Amino acid sequence: MIGARSRPSRRSMLWIVTSRIIAIAVVVVLLQLAQVANDYYFDEAELAKNFIEREAAMLAKGVHTHAGELQFALPEVAARYGRGERSAYAFRVLDSRGNTIGAGQASMVEQVSPWVPGAPNWPDKWLRRLDERWLHVSGGQRMRVGGHDVRIEIATRGDPDAAYWGVLAHELTEHVTLPMGPLLLTILFVTMFTVRRTLLPLASAAEQADAIDPRNPNAVLTPANMTAEIASFVAAVNRALERVRQIVQSQKMFLANVAHELRTPLSIMLLELHKIDDPRALRLQGDVRAMSRLVDQLLVLERLELVAGQDASAVDLEEVARATLARLAPWIADQGDNVELEVDSPGTFNGDRAAIADALRNLVENAVKHSPAGTTVRVSVGPGPRLCVEDSGPGLATGDVGSLMQPFQKGNPSTDGFGLGLAIVQKIADLHRGKLAPGRSALGGARFEICFEGLSGQFGAR
Repeated sequence: MIGARSRPSRRSMLWIVTSRIIAIAVVVVLLQLAQVANDYYFDEAELAKNFIEREAAMLAKGVHTHAGELQFALPEVAARYGRGERSAYAFRVLDSRGNTIGAGQASMVEQVSPWVPGAPNWPDKWLRRLDERWLHVSGGQRMRVGGHDVRIEIATRGDPDAAYWGVLAHELTEHVTLPMGPLLLTILFVTMFTVRRTLLPLASAAEQADAIDPRNPNAVLTPANMTAEIASFVAAVNRALERVRQIVQSQKMFLANVAHELRTPLSIMLLELHKIDDPRALRLQGDVRAMSRLVDQLLVLERLELVAGQDASAVDLEEVARATLARLAPWIADQGDNVELEVDSPGTFNGDRAAIADALRNLVENAVKHSPAGTTVRVSVGPGPRLCVEDSGPGLATGDVGSLMQPFQKGNPSTDGFGLGLAIVQKIADLHRGKLAPGRSALGGARFEICFEGLSGQFGAR
């Protein structure tokens, strides 16, 4: 069975690309802010013109009509113009005839203003320096307020209230934030969408890799709907899988060939040892039988690896259990043990009958070998595609039950055998997409249960 694999905590490609786009965007915005600030702050004429326009619009809010006449009240936001002689800011508001309807330190404006009563062709806008010092300027602008033409003039000697910073902030907002904000958000969204869509095939390839069944010799990643770069990577992974598959197959074939080559010499050795009437020959016979059993188990493992699923057919668990126990009955009786068979509506499913018989034989042999004489071994078949072997012996002698499923792991090191029996059973359970569950039996000993799903995942009631 393929378990979930933990993945290391790493930053995703989406995060890396998006964070870099954000970093680049921040740099671009800062450069744009610096350029706009440089253009407007160090260009006194442009800064003063924007200041006049902004302050005139603010002062225009104080113009209103009463009894058909224009009047002016200084807005609260323009309080710096109402400080009298202490103010560095001056203003004057004129009606269309040139009459003053509101003013503050008007003399600062009047000395340079072209709006003189009786003068021809008054300009709509004007801007002049008061002296050579920075931001000592004056200017005016004609505006339309409530259906009336008004002219608003402003003068400033320096900027003690930092009013020009408001102008600069307004220009930065208008020329940087407003045009670039939506653009940057659009770029960010498009980048995230594009990267996510681009990486979907890679995520699909990762899911395919996780789903690869190591028992399937033809398992590969499918490079469908992938970009050329990802498809190239997938092709490299497939080539690596093929090389690994060839190496593993070569090792399996080597082990199988060695096991096959050993069977004949071991059989000849047993025949010759039977002819020798000596206690030492009897001990050697036991050793050779153990070696022969090991070879047989290795061959079973290799058969499961090499021909897994090729001998699939409808499996009748009851028939397999009765046939297997019939072959084992004389040996079980020689060991002084008893065997019971319980059948409860077993299911049929698609599987490898020989492999399931091997699994049952290994479980029964383990129960007999690891229990004292007189032990009862119970084999339960059903309900459904279920097989269970339990005994009344001493039970499992290890706390780490899961380790018993590994090759060459023994629950009791003092017993005979090589620790391959349960590894074979586990392999057969995996082959049928089943589960081998060890535990303690109600009889007092060990209990091993296999719930099969089948090679095709289809089974039904008998």
